[in-house]
Amino acid sequence: PVIAGELSVQRKKGLEPKYIALYRDRMEYYKQAEDLATGLPPRGQLDIDDVLDISFGATTIAIQLADGKDLALHSEEETIERWGRAFKEILEGWRAEHAEAEEDAAEENAAERVGEEGAAGVDGAEAENTEGTGVGEVLRSGRLLVVKSGSKLDRHFILSSELFAYWEQEDGYAEGQSPKGCIL
Repeated sequence: PVIAGELSVQRKKGLEPKYIALYRDRMEYYKQAEDLATGLPPRGQLDIDDVLDISFGATTIAIQLADGKDLALHSEEETIERWGRAFKEILEGWRAEHAEAEEDAAEENAAERVGEEGAAGVDGAEAENTEGTGVGEVLRSGRLLVVKSGSKLDRHFILSSELFAYWEQEDGYAEGQSPKGCIL
């Protein structure tokens, strides 16, 4: 683990002490330190991918999850500061890793579309020719992750000079289907 130690988890009945181990891709919790040391499976696990937001108070770490739930971890100020630094380091690495993967996917998508009528309008590629469609010049397009009722939905978006719209799949836009959602 990047960091491990005892923190209290906020429950309906009050604070419950747990032994928590934070890894680069997940957080696991155990009843006690010996459970981790002896190789027992964790009592629970939280994937870093499921963290939407995290905030730090003097004695609290508040975590907002993709499923709409919140998790509050409590300890002394010094302990929360150490955990806060660890969380920030992990989340910065996760964001950088995912931004790089998104950029690579966008470049691949743009490269695949070169030679077709126009390009995807992503990361310096030529803007797509959308004259007469009411869409305007496509400034960006690509993958959009939508969280709805706790589920993660992969969508294709278009940001143009006229609107922001998204489709279930990239093919939907390419085939001229109406978008699933649109903001003018």
